[in-house]
Amino acid sequence: MSININVVANKPEFNNFFSEQIVLPVNCEASMAKANIDIPILQMVSVVVPNITDAPDDNRAKTCLKCNVDGIKVNITWRDLYNAHSSFANIDIDAGVSENDYFSGLFEYIPNNKLVLVPNNGLTEFVKIAFPSVLAKALQTKFEFYEITVDMDLQPNNVDSVVNITPAGASTFDAPNFTSNQGEFFSTQLKGFSIIATYNPQKQVERTRTNNNFDAIDVNNWQRSNANQDLETDGVSVCSAWFNNGASISPNGGYSSTKINLNDASSKMAYGISLEGVAHETSEYTPIIATYSPELLDVGFEFSIVNGERVYNIIDGQREYVYYDSNTNAEVVSDLPIYHPVSPILKFENLDTFFIQIQRGNLYNGTTEFVIRLYQGTDEDLLDSNNTKLIYVAKRTLNSPAIKPNIGLFGDIGLANSFVANKFVNRTDQDNLQASWFSSSYPVTENEPSAQMIGSIQFEIERTESFLTVNNDEFLFWSAYFDRMNDTMGVANVIIKRVMSSIESKNQVVKANFKTNFTTNNSFKTFFLGRCDINDVYRTVGGLLQINNQSVKSLLNLPKELKVSINNMPIKSYQGKYNVVGDTNQFSTTSGGEQRIIGTIPLPVVLDDDTNIPITYEPFNMTFKPMNNPEPFMVNQLLVEIFFQDYDTNQRKKFDSVNGFLSLDLNFRQGAKPPPIMNNIRAI
Repeated sequence: MSININVVANKPEFNNFFSEQIVLPVNCEASMAKANIDIPILQMVSVVVPNITDAPDDNRAKTCLKCNVDGIKVNITWRDLYNAHSSFANIDIDAGVSENDYFSGLFEYIPNNKLVLVPNNGLTEFVKIAFPSVLAKALQTKFEFYEITVDMDLQPNNVDSVVNITPAGASTFDAPNFTSNQGEFFSTQLKGFSIIATYNPQKQVERTRTNNNFDAIDVNNWQRSNANQDLETDGVSVCSAWFNNGASISPNGGYSSTKINLNDASSKMAYGISLEGVAHETSEYTPIIATYSPELLDVGFEFSIVNGERVYNIIDGQREYVYYDSNTNAEVVSDLPIYHPVSPILKFENLDTFFIQIQRGNLYNGTTEFVIRLYQGTDEDLLDSNNTKLIYVAKRTLNSPAIKPNIGLFGDIGLANSFVANKFVNRTDQDNLQASWFSSSYPVTENEPSAQMIGSIQFEIERTESFLTVNNDEFLFWSAYFDRMNDTMGVANVIIKRVMSSIESKNQVVKANFKTNFTTNNSFKTFFLGRCDINDVYRTVGGLLQINNQSVKSLLNLPKELKVSINNMPIKSYQGKYNVVGDTNQFSTTSGGEQRIIGTIPLPVVLDDDTNIPITYEPFNMTFKPMNNPEPFMVNQLLVEIFFQDYDTNQRKKFDSVNGFLSLDLNFRQGAKPPPIMNNIRAI
């Protein structure tokens, strides 16, 4: 005799009622025949910032990462990372974290599953800051003419949220710095991220200019004044001057400026830039020029007085003219500027300011484009859009971008004409490093891109003395965010480099793509089965938001199986327990048969991306548990419970929800009859 019963419910602990009583036979045995269940699962990952000390040695000031963008190499220290994190204080749930707390070995970054909270005042949103954003911010502060941003590959999980933001029985959640009564939980997986370096010369434009104090060897016939910053014609000679090597402008957004005073209607003046460049101090431009020669300028201005009006036109290149002189029977070659417009019709006033700004353009098959912008203004502020206007844009493509552009100032014979308040944005060490990289004079070492790989971005994680801690926590921290870094983890003082070359450099963007690599070595994973309240998932420890691995719903490891019990039947089931705590093996006795388990459901393999565990299980060999009932057993309800044993804590745990409905097939049969009782017969 066998009885099959199917029960359906929307939670793992439930009562099923039957309209008619079910009579179970004497010595009944019970078993689970089939299970269909879909369990929500939340997988939380945390990466702990390593414990970096500042005494007796200040390890926080040591370099932990280097980044090289087209030859411009910057160092990032551990303290730079902390300062970058602190810059997000206006949106950071952990705002105000001290440096000691940040490097205490307790501060957690939580890469997956974004939490957004709104304080009770509702003024702004707060989030748990992601480490790739911190890294990009730290790099951003180091580069002078690159904008560093991050693009995170956050892949949403296509499930309903498994976290209830408003806790059951409470109206608020206590974050480290505020109390929240509303927010959102986004179920996502951080698969990787891209560090993007975008060429941004605006940073150089915003720098403070330097006065251009001309040395005597840089000028010819100009009269210097105002600490050699102003130049005035002497009235009898052609005048010329070059910035030369000691005063070169930055080619990455730098600019020069001058104020024009033109009073002699019989003379002209020219101000512009030469892109041929300066090699070194002994290879400067000579200022000794016999005639007024504006054609020496590649791009610039020429000023004159026509019909009493002060006017100028733009110089954009040169044109060579060749003709035959019949008087001398010789070929004559002359170079003249190309003017825009062809006649000087652009008006100006004395003491107007003229600006020449230069920056790199796109890359074309090993060549580099330069963009030169010309401005006119009524004051000395290039950024004053009300009084300074863009007049003209010129472009030049050069075979070698490793140049130091030179500024020239020329004056025809005239009286009381002057260039005053000459200023410029000087080139920096990063300008020089980039130029050296492009010109192949950069000290290239093994595994570094060559100077021809323009559009390159490279990261280096170095194993120095700061990595030689007992647990190697610093290196493990980086290995969580930079994949394929574990290959040489056991080798001390080894430099690990990731070299990435961008195909987007034509658009003045270089990008390095990285895959995350969260493992049990470099991160901590906590599992939650079923839907949870926010207080189950997060907690505040020492003013820091952390994953709540002390919650009764938290699991360090997933169970191997689920247990199915019928709690209102006298089923005998003996369950042994085994637990390891520290280095001591702990064994517990069997349960005594009181757990009333009729079957187990093995858990399938759970992948990192999984947000639910679908189970369809039928045991190959059904095992029946005895009830030992001497009389028929009548029942009109079944009290079913599905639970599991957490062997890390040696606790019996359960989950409180499933996706949709679960279904169980139960089988009851009559067991073996007891043998007849016979008297012992012994020979006398």
